[in-house]
Amino acid sequence: IEGAQGARFQALSTLLPNFSGNLSFNRQKISLDQFGFNFPGFPKLIGPFNVYDARLSLSQSVVDISALAHLRSRVQSLQAAKYNAQDARDAIVLAVANLYLDAVAGTSRIEASEAEVNPAKALFDQATDMKQAGTVAGIDVLRAQVQYETEQQQLIVLRNTLAKQKLSLARAIGIDPRQPIELSDRVGYHAMAPMTADDAINRALGQRPDLLAASAMVGSAQSEKSAAQTGRLPTLHVTGNYGTVGQTTSK
Repeated sequence: IEGAQGARFQALSTLLPNFSGNLSFNRQKISLDQFGFNFPGFPKLIGPFNVYDARLSLSQSVVDISALAHLRSRVQSLQAAKYNAQDARDAIVLAVANLYLDAVAGTSRIEASEAEVNPAKALFDQATDMKQAGTVAGIDVLRAQVQYETEQQQLIVLRNTLAKQKLSLARAIGIDPRQPIELSDRVGYHAMAPMTADDAINRALGQRPDLLAASAMVGSAQSEKSAAQTGRLPTLHVTGNYGTVGQTTSK
């Protein structure tokens, strides 16, 4: 964006007034022979004498079609750069939001798994007590133990997955991966309003930064082409200056 702004100011500078100042000092001699003046009684050399010249100049473009087209091209390039920056920002927001939602879903899976572990442990303890009482066979205890350990293993896997998801989230938002993260915002389900295919296409064409950037770049290229085509046309500039000339600085 900063580079595009600089290019825009550079293109604009050709259309703005141009002020300049000049201060000069000359000590010179003039030979009249070189100018064809050779009269009896007149000196052949004049000088040496001093000439001081202090002057301010102003130049203003009045008609320059090529410069105007070039400026339009740079304005559209600046707009395209802003859309590209917005597109990059949206991509970052989308990536971070997806990682955060994955971590939130992982937390919910752990809570659901913990809810499964507690009943499995209760069933295992109940089967153990009933076996000791002689009311069930050992196979029932083994079946309950396998179910309980399976639920525990699943809970361990989900906790490790959540730890990896938090590491990915920390890396995406640029914090130290060793810093513990607590997900404070839980996202609930919200049904989206129905949208037709035509509405979705029109919304994308009017709001997607990547499409808007591409459109701005096309406009910039067209303006640059126009600037090249009109570069052969005549231009009109007004130039003026004001200053003093004399043999001393007091004049």
